[in-house]
Amino acid sequence: MLRTGGEAPPRHDAVLCRQLAPWPTFRTALEVAHQPASLPGWGAARARRVLRTPLLVVLALGVARCAPSDVVVADLPPLDDGGRPQRELPCATSADCTRPQDFCEKVTCDDQVGRCHPRPVFCSDDTATSCGCNGVNYWNDCLRRQAGQPAGTGVDCTAAATCSSTTACPDSAASCARLLPDSASCAPEVSGTCWVLPPSCPGGSGAGGAWQSCAGAACVDVCVAIRAQSPHWRANTCP
Repeated sequence: MLRTGGEAPPRHDAVLCRQLAPWPTFRTALEVAHQPASLPGWGAARARRVLRTPLLVVLALGVARCAPSDVVVADLPPLDDGGRPQRELPCATSADCTRPQDFCEKVTCDDQVGRCHPRPVFCSDDTATSCGCNGVNYWNDCLRRQAGQPAGTGVDCTAAATCSSTTACPDSAASCARLLPDSASCAPEVSGTCWVLPPSCPGGSGAGGAWQSCAGAACVDVCVAIRAQSPHWRANTCP
């Protein structure tokens, strides 16, 4: 049984139960109570009546106390909202959420208060870019929520976080997308923007057009070009 805060702890009558252990049944107790009593000046019948009544009362109370009961295996914190799951509790940051797998999700990045929601465990490779509050482009909104970013714009970042060989992305899982407008922009060192991609690129989708490596490698789609983190320029057609 899980007991929430505010409930009284269960009563434990271990001493009484141990004392009653030699009396496993009422039948045994009655047999003992019917044994002739040796009280000076008392008749056997009178002694049995006097001893039997309190003995039965004690046994009845003891058996009731020692009856099987719920075992408390954990105490849960009390819920202030009538039992609503804790993932819906209000929060200012993810640190306010009581479960480590939850994050504080908000409608916009400027909101002061959000709600604790669980991070997705698995995300698809569907293409639907979402810009996180950290300026990182997420391949889809599921990846943004998996990273614990409180909100997303639903479009590419207009002021995306930049990266280079000396500047890391604010999300350690992000790749540095060095995507250039044309081959003339190729250079040994170019900066890029931060993207979080699915575990594997959607093969053969052609999403984002064709991109040619500045090093002359094969023409690829935008997901593969971003994951390579090397300069690629946009090609109208692949050779």
